[in-house]
Amino acid sequence: MYASLRALCCACAVRISVAALMLLVSAGTAQSLEFANADEERAALRRGQELFERTWKVERRGDGQGDGLGPLFNERSCVACHMQGGIGGAGPLSKNVDVLSVITKAERRGPSARRLATLHPGFASGSPTVLHRFNRASPGYDAARGKLLGIKMLPEGDHLYAQLPIEEGRDQRVMEPYRNLKYGDIKLLWTARNTTPLFGAGLIELIQPSVLEQVAAQQTREDPEVTGRLYGRFGWRGQMKTLGSFVRGACEAEMGLTPEPSPAVNNAAAGGALVNEAVQVGPPPRFDISDDECNAMTAFVASLPAPRRVEPTDAEEQLRVKHGEAVFAKIGCAVCHRPTLASVSGIYSDLLLHDMGLSLADPLASPQPDPPQIQDPPVRTVPGYYGSIATPTTRQPSPGEMQVFRQEWKTPPLWGVRDSGPYLHDGRASTIEEAVGWHGGEALRSARKFANMSKSDRADVLAFLMTLAAPCPADLPPRIALDESAGAEMTDEKPWPRPAEVVHYQAGKP
Repeated sequence: MYASLRALCCACAVRISVAALMLLVSAGTAQSLEFANADEERAALRRGQELFERTWKVERRGDGQGDGLGPLFNERSCVACHMQGGIGGAGPLSKNVDVLSVITKAERRGPSARRLATLHPGFASGSPTVLHRFNRASPGYDAARGKLLGIKMLPEGDHLYAQLPIEEGRDQRVMEPYRNLKYGDIKLLWTARNTTPLFGAGLIELIQPSVLEQVAAQQTREDPEVTGRLYGRFGWRGQMKTLGSFVRGACEAEMGLTPEPSPAVNNAAAGGALVNEAVQVGPPPRFDISDDECNAMTAFVASLPAPRRVEPTDAEEQLRVKHGEAVFAKIGCAVCHRPTLASVSGIYSDLLLHDMGLSLADPLASPQPDPPQIQDPPVRTVPGYYGSIATPTTRQPSPGEMQVFRQEWKTPPLWGVRDSGPYLHDGRASTIEEAVGWHGGEALRSARKFANMSKSDRADVLAFLMTLAAPCPADLPPRIALDESAGAEMTDEKPWPRPAEVVHYQAGKP
């Protein structure tokens, strides 16, 4: 019925057969993708890869539905952003998604939707909204976008990143993670999202939610200050519960491709914030990509191999790596960055949402629990035969209580971390040391231990993390050269530079 998982020989990389992929539907049931033979499976994977690599154009489908790319979009192909370490990898800063949020005080009403829509049509459906890089319907969009961001021109690869000192006595510098923008009495906040790697996504899809819920309960029993919770397994905030919904949401948000509605996946984007608003208003949208095409692309993404572990050959370096891994666990990093989840080894994540502190807060909140988990003190009912009964009540969080949802992030898997920089949800950290320095909330104790340990111990931890690499190139599918996808958009960018040496790290967080 299902093809078995097959282990590949190159440095323990694992690739999942597409026939083993379970597409979880929103109702909780499952639908399998089955093929008559290996040739049919290979054809499906190739079709999915063609779609993943395709440079989409402005064109109507043969059936008269859909209008192709955009009108608002961030790139013309999936691989244009997912390419570090090979097809399906992370993306550099130049591929970040820009997000604008309206800033209002609690005691004041915000500007009207009509006024906000004059700044950007996405605000007509609420805040935050994505500020896409391109608009095929408006030749003056570049200038308008630059004006909205408070700059005359946005150079290629420069997304408002400034070289700002992080802390006195520390010589590292990172991008500016936030920027306040003002238009009359309207105040906006700019934030960003970095492209996530997709390697091993099919294995993550197979991890059952019940396993992750057990991990969350175990963490809290062992340390009451660690309170991870499960929503979904994909996206920086776990906002997508299935790989299929993640792929569809990316098609819609990143390239403006309206997917054909399907009962097999939940195709709603995160909180409505990452939806191509320009095609969501007015008459029901025509679809640009069919349900079968979405499934084929999902199957291809699910087939991408897991990252590998690259051990040094030098005996002394091997000891450093082994010691670094032990220190990583000793200071508490492995509580959330767990080496193994279910049968998936080497993932270094719990896929749970954790409060990471005020320094990593973002206007776009994580998904709220359903049903709500905010409990008021028990309400006592009228006394009965056996005494009065205390009943706890649940409710929606207040504006003040919403802050914790703005500070929550899913623990990103560390497999492949060597080849997936820059780091954190917006790429603000150019090195792993900087990423650790931003950790707060539930991770603050571990971050402080890392900062205060000896330079040699920190170097060993980093040496261990540098063994977590992208999949072996031989395990990745060779790129398909399609006539319609030829062009500059298909050219791989240079991989993220790896740190040549350990940079001195001062104690404390940004």
